[in-house]
This record gives sequence, C-alpha cells and structure tokens, in this order.
Amino acid sequence: MRRLILICLAIGYFGQWPPAVATASLHIAGMLSDATQLPVAIQQSAPNDPLLGSQGYLSTIGIPQAWSVTTGSNLTIAVIDTGIDLQHEDLVGKLWINADEIPSNGLDDDHNGYIDDYNGYNFLNNNADISDVHGHGTGIASIIAASTNNGKGIAGITWAASVMVVKALNSVGGGDFETIARAIRYAADNGARVINMSFGSVDSYPALADAVSYALNRQVIIVAAVGNNHGYGIFYPAAYDGVIAVSAINAANQVSSFSNYGPGVDLAAPGENILMAGLSANGVSSYVRGSGSSFATAEVTGTVALLLARYPTLTSVQLNFILKATATPLSQDPNDIYFGAGRVNAWQAINYQPRTLYGQLASSRSTAPADGITPAYFELTVTDEFGQPQAGVPVTARVTGANNIINSALASGDTNIGATDSSGKISFNLASNVAETKSLGFVSGANVINAPSASITFRADRSFRQSMSWISQSPYPTLSLGDTAQLWLTVKNTGNVSWVSAKQTVSPKGQLRLGTDRPQDRGSSFYDSASWPSSSRVAVMTPSIVRPGETARFDFTLRGNYAGNFREYFRPVVEYVTWLSDLGIYWDVKVLNPNLPASSLLNIFTDTTPQDYSADIRGKTNNITLSPGQVVGFWVDLINTGSAAWMSLGKDLQGTGSVRLGTATPHDRVSAVYSPTWLSGNRVSSVSATVSPNAHVELYFEIKAPLQPGIYQENFQLVAEYVTWFGPTFGWTVTVK
Repeated sequence: MRRLILICLAIGYFGQWPPAVATASLHIAGMLSDATQLPVAIQQSAPNDPLLGSQGYLSTIGIPQAWSVTTGSNLTIAVIDTGIDLQHEDLVGKLWINADEIPSNGLDDDHNGYIDDYNGYNFLNNNADISDVHGHGTGIASIIAASTNNGKGIAGITWAASVMVVKALNSVGGGDFETIARAIRYAADNGARVINMSFGSVDSYPALADAVSYALNRQVIIVAAVGNNHGYGIFYPAAYDGVIAVSAINAANQVSSFSNYGPGVDLAAPGENILMAGLSANGVSSYVRGSGSSFATAEVTGTVALLLARYPTLTSVQLNFILKATATPLSQDPNDIYFGAGRVNAWQAINYQPRTLYGQLASSRSTAPADGITPAYFELTVTDEFGQPQAGVPVTARVTGANNIINSALASGDTNIGATDSSGKISFNLASNVAETKSLGFVSGANVINAPSASITFRADRSFRQSMSWISQSPYPTLSLGDTAQLWLTVKNTGNVSWVSAKQTVSPKGQLRLGTDRPQDRGSSFYDSASWPSSSRVAVMTPSIVRPGETARFDFTLRGNYAGNFREYFRPVVEYVTWLSDLGIYWDVKVLNPNLPASSLLNIFTDTTPQDYSADIRGKTNNITLSPGQVVGFWVDLINTGSAAWMSLGKDLQGTGSVRLGTATPHDRVSAVYSPTWLSGNRVSSVSATVSPNAHVELYFEIKAPLQPGIYQENFQLVAEYVTWFGPTFGWTVTVK
C-alpha cells in the first residue's frame, strides 16, 4: 500500500510546557473589522484556563471576539490522526460517545461493523484502542476542543463539540491510503460533521479520492493541511476539490518556511510555536509547543465548528466561501498561492453578512375584500446566496397603492415590519379599503431582498356599505374678522368598511376627509391655508383607522376671512369613492367687523342670518315648445319677502352673499338648457342691483334648447352664495321637437 507522510512537525515539539504559567487577563473589545456593520454581541467572560495568555494564535484569528457570539455547539468533529491521550486533564469528557454501543463488551452492539467503538475506532489494529503514543493527535484535538473554562491548561476553540477519535496513523506518524479511506468513511457514516486531517502525501490515490467524495456528498466538512515540505504543490487530501486547504504563517503574517504552497491553498492560520496538550507522563498532564501546517489546520477546524454552531445547515461549499470572504487579506490576490484568501478570521466569519439577500414569500390568499378589515397573511423567509436562513435581518416592506394597513397600522410609504427570527422568517398581515392590485417588495437597509414578484388583489364587493351617524359637534362660533375658531365633529362608522385617513399619504384615494357641502367641493370662505388640506377639504380624521362601530373625530380651524353671518355645511367624503350620507351637518358662523360704519351695506349683511333670506314668485314665462338648438328669452318676477337685502356682487372676490338664480333638484346641477349667456352651467343670472326687503326684481335670461328631442323639466331656486338657498323652487317644462 502507498504510505502517507504525517505532516505534523516542521520544527518539532519544544518539550514539556511548564503548567505553572500565570492566568492571562483577556478583554473582549467586540470592535468590528473593516466594512462590516454588525450589532455588538453580549460579551462572553474570559475563560479561566491558566495558559490562555500563552495562546496568542487565538487572538490572532479572532477567537475571543467570536466567543462573544457563540462558544460552539455539541457537534461531532472527527480527528483522523494518531489517537488521543485518554487521561489528559483537558480532554477528559470531550470525546464523542456512540450511544448505541456498550463499551468493552467485545460486541458490535450497534451493528455498524466495528466492535466496541464507543469513542471512535483504531483502523491500524482494527480494535477500539484509540490511545495516542505519538502525541500529534492529542495536540490537534486539544487545539480544537480542549475543555475551556475548566481552570486547567489551555482553552479549546470550540467549548461544546465532541471529538470522534479515529486512529489511522501509527506511532511515527505514518499510515496508508486504504486505512485513511476506511477512517474517512467511518467518520462520515457515524455522525461526524467535520473531519480534521493534519497529514498528507504528494500523491493522490483512488481509494482516498473516493472516500473524500463520499464524505463531501454527505455534507461533511473536511479541513486538511497543505504539507510541510516548503515545496510547490499542496499535499493530498488537501488538494482535492471541496476540501479546505490550510497553510501555515508566522507571527509576522509571512508564510512559514516549512509550509507548502501552490494553487489550491484556501486559507492560512498561525502555525508556529503553537501551545497544545502533550502526552501525560506518570499521570501528569503536559503541555507542549509545536509548529506545522497541522496546527494551523486545527485552528481552522475549530473556527468551522463555531461557524456551524451559528449556521448549522451550511454545506462545505458555502462554509468555504464564507471563510474566504471574511478572511483577513495577506495579499492583493484572493487566490494567492501562499495564503489563499488570507488569514482565517473567526469573528468576521460568524458575523458574515451576505452580499445578496433572497426572499421567498408565502401568502394565505391571492385576493381579499377591500374592506380595510380582512387581512391577507404573509410569511417572508430571508436567505443568503446559499439558501442559508438569515436571522436578525431588519425588513422593510414596500407595498404599492393606497391605504395599506400593515399589522393593523396605517402604512405611509416604506414600512418597517421587524426583523427575521432564528429561522430567517418574518410574518405580517396586509389589509386595505382600496380596490386595486398591490405589488409587494422588500428591502433591508440599503439592500434589496431579491424575491419573486408578488402581488395581492383587493376587490370591491356589492355588500360594502359606507355610512355614518352623527354623534356630536362643537358649538356655533362667533369671531372677529381675521380671527380663528377651533371646531370639531365626531361621527360613528355605521357601515362595514374601515375608514382610513392620514395627513401624509401616497395617494388620497380611499382617504376619509371632511369636505365642504351644499354644494359639494365648494371653496369655503372660511378656508385656513395653514391647516386645511385644500379650500374644499377641511380636515383629516383621527385616529388614522376607524373600523365599523368606532368613532372618528375631525378637528379643524375656521378663519374669519370675511364679515357676515354664514351657514357652513360639511360632509365626510371617501376620496374618489363616495360621499357619506348627507346628515345636514353645518355651523352657523358670525364674523364681526366692528370697524364698519352702521350705514354700510356690509354691516347690514353682517347683521343678517340665513333665516333672514326669503322670497316669493310673482310671475314667470310659460312652459314652451322649441326646436333643437333654438334660443329664446325667459323671465321671472321675484319679491324679497325677507329682512336681508339682496346684493348683486357680494362682499368679496368670491361673491359671498351675492344673490343669484341657480339650478335646483338637485342644487348645482349643470342644466340641460344652459346658454353661453349664463354665469356658469349652474348659475343663470344675478340680481343687477341691491334688492331691499319688500322690493321686487325681474330676472331676464336666455335658454338654449337641447339638440336631443325630448321633454325637459328644468327647476331653479335663489341662492345667496356661500350663505343659503332660499325661496320657492320653480321651473319650466321645455319640450324639444
């Protein structure tokens, strides 16, 4: 059989390490390395192992910082080597236990083909004797997993992992390919998650290659040394694809004089003057120093164990990628033949931030009623480029459209929905009272979470009912010209659709606001530009969401822009959807101007109220038959039966108080007999001069017959603009032939 050369010692053990070394004081700063932005973890207290201060390589590769996040998990690491010192104080209790095997009974209790393999197996002699007579395997196992924080000796990198001892190298560090291949398969078949192989050969061998592939295909992580011949070309099994190949460096971050190099080196780690457990003598545990790529390999294996403790489902390819992506560069070339990607960095590795985030979105439904009540439920799973779940990722939802209610709160633009849990998942719900299809997207900070396109359609339903009842309102105000008054209105949602309202919104569609009424959308003379959304929209409601059965309140300011007595009508409106029921909500408002002379017409107007307006009809043109498009003159004779004078121009630029003849049934409709000589489509004419009480006036105007033949009933009424409609409703029947 082909022989393997053990690559354990480039310089050799330095002999017995004095155990009487003062305990070092360790301070974990938790400082982040370049370009990473990670939360500072709760610090782990420094372990009390007395030789910790002499393990400088731990700080070099960021192990103490990594312990502030994780100290490892109970995974199994197979050390294929020369065996282990079973009596060593720092290794007692650290061995893997085959729970299906009864030790030392001479039977293969678990029927795996190996008798008494309770802590591992001896493939040299085909028995259960895994004791170490060389020392190399003991040192490797201690670097990886010596008992930590036990007040003895050194600190292992992973505190909780167990060591599966697979003895395949003899007392001088030699072995053969077939034995090693059997050992690899045994480790893979019996639960090893990681295999450390600190040995190698310049040649490959089919049985060894097949065994490595066998383990990698079972998602076992393999870490191996590049060799100690200081020659070009790395040893096997480190040279096989998928194996993490480790070279040795010195304290100056230079490649060690003994370390092999060449294409295929993945990572570097300290490999000179490394403190580790030695063989016990006369029952006394010892500690020794040694140099070689073997020990650098053990450091990377320990780092792998910490990384798997945080992300247990990583594959060998994924883990190798992360180790390289987070390594401390020692060269400008990420594939340097001496250092590979650089010096392993445990702290950065376990805090690896993926360059790209991916998401999978599951939803409870593809459509939902647009009632603002019934939500759709979503679950987003965030992974990295390997499909590895990403815990603690802050997620912001981007939902198109209007009135998005996320997790029962009204969203305004991008909405923070929280952070992913330990399995990379985050749940939320979405409702809306706007009938439309909404697209969903997600970001984390400045990074887009790449997820397949997702949408949900909120649909209108004939059963939807928008209605309200009046609860209470503030008293009628009296104020001086230029002053303001604070008013309020409360109404109850008696429908079956939620109301939504917000000052800042992407779209006003579906938003409930208090609008001007009688006529709707008129510009109010009490417009307050500092607080009203517009001249016809008085206020938004509070709270931002009012569900059926709940109460909404509108708080707003009236500004006394013009003197006079007014009746101001308002009504809530669901923008671009519907006006709520007309409950005749109004305030009688008196605006005083003490500086006006008593004889002023405006003063007369100021002293009047809407009730002071009244009129009667004395005569009018008869009903008429016309041809399509024919224009004829009409007249009506009216008398002022009230106490308020009728003014022609009103008291301001808006014509407040101006008495005009307007369309009725309903008010402000555009008339079918509209003529271009009218003031507008719903205003026929204005009184030509002031009409005092008991005086009469004849209004003359034209009508134009519609082009479509038919019988048209056209009704009209007098209106004091922005004050009140008054007098009888009258009209004409116009027949078009």
